[in-house]
Amino acid sequence: MGRGGPALRPLGDRYIIEKIIQLQAAAAGSNRASAPEARERGDYARAVITELLQMREEWRHANCPGN
Repeated sequence: MGRGGPALRPLGDRYIIEKIIQLQAAAAGSNRASAPEARERGDYARAVITELLQMREEWRHANCPGN
């Protein structure tokens, strides 16, 4: 087991979830904007959210037995 052991496992998951929440708020704000650049930023934020969700699942699979 790596440094910190099981005590650090929830921190990685929590960090990823916090970033997803921040990006969801940014994407929602971009959707309300009328500028094309803002909409592009919203699309980018949604793509990053998808990647973070995949990362979270991979992290959980590797670090949380039974999930």
